[in-house]
Amino acid sequence: MKSLFNKAMKRFSGDGDTIASSYTSTTTTTTRYENGVPVEVITKTTTNDEPAEVITKTLTNDEPVEVLEYEVHEHEETTPVECDVEKPVEKPIAKLITKPVEKLAKKPNKKTEERDPDEPEMGHESIVGYQGERSDPASRCCPIVVADEFEKHLDLTDHDFSKVDKYARETPAKEAENTDRLSKYLTKPWNEELDKLRCIFTWITENIRYDTDAFFGGNIKHCGPDDVLKTRKAVCDGYAGLFDKLTSDAGLKVWRISGKSKGAGFKPGCNIESRQFDHAWNGVLYKGEFLLVDSTWGAGILNGMDFERRFEPFYFLCSPTQFIYSHYPEKPDHQYVEPKLTKEEFLDMPYVKPQFFASGLNFVKHIGTGIEISDDKVEFEIERVHPDESKPLHATLEWEGHNEDIPVMIQRLITPGPRGGRKFKLSCTCPSKGEGEFNIFVMLEGNSGPMVSSFKVKNTGSGKNYAPFVDTYSVPFSFTIHNPIHAKLNYNDNVKFEVTIFDLPESELPSLALFLPEKSARDLQKVSIQKVTNEKDSYTYAIETCIDQKGKWGLTYHTSPTQFSFIAQYTVE
Repeated sequence: MKSLFNKAMKRFSGDGDTIASSYTSTTTTTTRYENGVPVEVITKTTTNDEPAEVITKTLTNDEPVEVLEYEVHEHEETTPVECDVEKPVEKPIAKLITKPVEKLAKKPNKKTEERDPDEPEMGHESIVGYQGERSDPASRCCPIVVADEFEKHLDLTDHDFSKVDKYARETPAKEAENTDRLSKYLTKPWNEELDKLRCIFTWITENIRYDTDAFFGGNIKHCGPDDVLKTRKAVCDGYAGLFDKLTSDAGLKVWRISGKSKGAGFKPGCNIESRQFDHAWNGVLYKGEFLLVDSTWGAGILNGMDFERRFEPFYFLCSPTQFIYSHYPEKPDHQYVEPKLTKEEFLDMPYVKPQFFASGLNFVKHIGTGIEISDDKVEFEIERVHPDESKPLHATLEWEGHNEDIPVMIQRLITPGPRGGRKFKLSCTCPSKGEGEFNIFVMLEGNSGPMVSSFKVKNTGSGKNYAPFVDTYSVPFSFTIHNPIHAKLNYNDNVKFEVTIFDLPESELPSLALFLPEKSARDLQKVSIQKVTNEKDSYTYAIETCIDQKGKWGLTYHTSPTQFSFIAQYTVE
């Protein structure tokens, strides 16, 4: 089935200038976590001193087909979907655990640079090495915090900004005549710094348009905050400059940062040295924690060559450990993580979008920007730490020379992932030698949702192992088909059908059966029960049988004594 992609919808990037500043002596602490548990603290003492590409995927919603009185109905092609019923899992609240640290030799003093007065300077540091397998370079990093001010990491998951956002969006025009008046208006009602920062962020994203003429015309010029406020348009440097001005006037600790980003036109593996990938954003020190703000990417997207406003709160006070996947600052200190990443490591990290983090996803093993295979088979595992049953995963492989997207089988595994979340295996086969693009989606509304990650696939095999996977239907329970997984079965072969059902109490388990072309049924038997940590038990059903009839074979579940609905359907030729 052809996938409908809007490839023109892209996040944009712009240019940015390097801004420097000075500050006073500060002690910072870095906390490293394993499986959500803090395991060590890194202490640091400092001395004085555009938007990403968006692809939306829409799937055909094929309803389960009921078979009445054992009558077989022919079905049109269906879209494989992940059939997983998931429950939200609360995140643990981090607490600091102090461990001894190993002192590094002091670095020689360098010439003091001119710095933004609001930006703390990063100085000498103490670190402890990490242990254990990591999924990618950024996963070994931990955020930097100011020890004397820090209590806990900011978590905005359930924070309600509706009142603040409404106030910002209803700002009278007369209050935006100049930056001084606008800053006072946006911050005066709020006692908390968090609300002041949010009000300014929301106003900018609501009122400043991306300057597409300057970006696409190659006529990008520096525009100060007053110019941006007057014209109501800017590229990234203007967005960052206005946010810096409005917040600094309100006494908030904010500064500008410039560097490179995986913005408009970026593809995994591409070179980002051109000016197209220059970008600017802001650093914030809030309650002892260094956080990042990108009001440009928070304002909207590029739809072709047009700006389309689309509020994205992910880029408001984002954790440095997530921000580093898409933003690489010119100055290593502006990463606000330890250890620092090299540009090579930055470019080798998975290409992920905001919903990747919001969905609690994590690659079990580091795959970089792509996978190279020689046997036509693509297989890897992904973990979902706090899953949402209403937002299942979907994936496809776009292959050069292949008109239709190749479906990907997503199987939930019984064993948990390294962080204690649910683990899934994603599999597909390549139809020929060549290259393609593997895309992962989260279905946010029904059968549509954004792309959350993408990477290249290069196959040196001949395509002889290419075989379409079985089509699965949407059903009211979570399941995994272990065998057979391919759509076509061989006549007269002996085949073992094996399925695991998750998240249901034993009293609510459905009866499973094979529905045969000659209108008869063969029941599957419960063969095992697996205990799953922090989950309900899983139950595996199986039957071994001879494929002795040609036509459509259905893996079904009973909806009544004489009615079935399909889980999957096979073809025997």
